[in-house]
Amino acid sequence: MKKFIFIFILIVFFGILQSSVFFDVFKLIGAAKPDIILMLVVFVAYKKGSMEGQMVGFGAGLFVGIFSTALFGLNPFIYTLIGFLMGLVEKKIYADSFLTSIVLIFFATIIKGAIIGILALFYGEIAGYYISFLRNALLIELIINPLFAVPIFWTLKRFALPVLR
Repeated sequence: MKKFIFIFILIVFFGILQSSVFFDVFKLIGAAKPDIILMLVVFVAYKKGSMEGQMVGFGAGLFVGIFSTALFGLNPFIYTLIGFLMGLVEKKIYADSFLTSIVLIFFATIIKGAIIGILALFYGEIAGYYISFLRNALLIELIINPLFAVPIFWTLKRFALPVLR
């Protein structure tokens, strides 16, 4: 129960931080800002496995989806799938390296873009969202997310991992 409450607090904290004015500075560069919710999902999935990655991904996606203008259910689906896929590499590669966190977040961002693209083929409602995301955000996120992965992973490893055990 303590772990569940802690993860809920982390999701709310990261969600508020991601939507705060602090991260709006990055919108001056382009239409993208770091997806620290994605980083939280990838961290938990990598450290705890696919099942917990899916649960955290669904909860985080639901939280993001409530405040998003995207099609409702899109964010929970994306983050749940990323939580599952990143959980598959649980303890198969050395995660204490900063390079590993960069690679994991880079591929998670690519997977996020690919999922949105595949769904845009089937659902015309999100086609405009995908084109906007691809044109304005994805390429910038591919640069910004890995840079933020190192301090986010370090902080989560130092303070959150002991509670998640």
